[in-house]
Amino acid sequence: MDVIPEELLILVFSYLDLTSLSFCEQVCKYWNLILSSESQNCLFQVIDVFSTHNSIAPPFEWTLRKAVNHKTKELIIGGSNYKRTEVILLIDSCANSLISLDLSFFHLKQSFYQTISNKNSIILEKLTICDARLRDECLEWILKIGTLKYLNVNNNTSLVGKPFLTCQKPLEALWFEGCENLEYENILPYVTAYGDRMDEFGIDGENYSSYQVCTLLSNVLLIKKFSIGFANEMQDEMLYYLIKTTWEYLKIKKGINLTENGFSEIFSQRLNNLEYLELAECSAISDKVCILIGENCPNLHTLIITWSDFITDLGIISIINGCESLRNFDLTGQKCITENAFPIDKPYKIYFSLLTLYLSQCNKVNDSRLWELSNQYPQIKIKNYYGEFKEGW
Repeated sequence: MDVIPEELLILVFSYLDLTSLSFCEQVCKYWNLILSSESQNCLFQVIDVFSTHNSIAPPFEWTLRKAVNHKTKELIIGGSNYKRTEVILLIDSCANSLISLDLSFFHLKQSFYQTISNKNSIILEKLTICDARLRDECLEWILKIGTLKYLNVNNNTSLVGKPFLTCQKPLEALWFEGCENLEYENILPYVTAYGDRMDEFGIDGENYSSYQVCTLLSNVLLIKKFSIGFANEMQDEMLYYLIKTTWEYLKIKKGINLTENGFSEIFSQRLNNLEYLELAECSAISDKVCILIGENCPNLHTLIITWSDFITDLGIISIINGCESLRNFDLTGQKCITENAFPIDKPYKIYFSLLTLYLSQCNKVNDSRLWELSNQYPQIKIKNYYGEFKEGW
């Protein structure tokens, strides 16, 4: 019987999630040999227990063996059902090779972070700990990790941020969205001292004034990725700090006081690098702004524009014509658009790249057009007015 060439098998394996790979390892000795070989560590340089669409994490012992034997560099275990003792063992066993680590949703004690910080051989550069009930005493040790460059502590509402007052560790990326109790007075001195080295910055904004956010932005002028989760109190002055051509990621949520003219200033410039744009609940987004986005943001992969009363079919068609690489398009709550915003009279390029189209609460969009669009381009997952995908319409 002919044997599938090793090179071809490895290519096929590279498309599978970890749980599937753990099953493939049991198929035969040949497959087991390939998946166990340390020379094939390209398959396990990144271990994401929830990669692709599998919602079941692979067995802990299997993950531990792979991470150690293949010297995994990026480990994403946030949200898995692994026990805390298992997580600690896993990190301790492969700490010498890890460059990136995601521990989101795991509530770990101060002693764990202290141990990590004190490891002389650690080379960790990127740490993500979202929604993990993280406290300042843990943050203090995290900020002592000498190799750390990227820190994401989003949605840790217990953080006040006092360790930033004494921290002398420059970071290239800092995210604290959803940290509504992280005090401005604690973060300002740090951003003033090291903001010129950051190219990513994500803030909560809920309890910050427009002046305070502008002061922070005045110290991080070189950023390429910015997010503000609550822009309720922001004025157009904030948008003027965002007028630059280097954006790769831009997220502004709940900007109820921001104006059409302010947004137009940002999108009147050519933004070739911008791949992710979220303007959720920014009520001033209009056809004019959408036309500018279509003209000047040709490489967008994700666009989220929700709950605005000033966007019609004209604005959406402008985006469809201009953003030909769009993969994810969320228009939830756009009550002025109709099914005519999605013409199917010719093969628009965007329809070949688009993977998701969300139209929840868009009450003027008729399902019949969505049926036609889905039948012509079956790879697009379309969510209708009721939040249902096609199978449930």
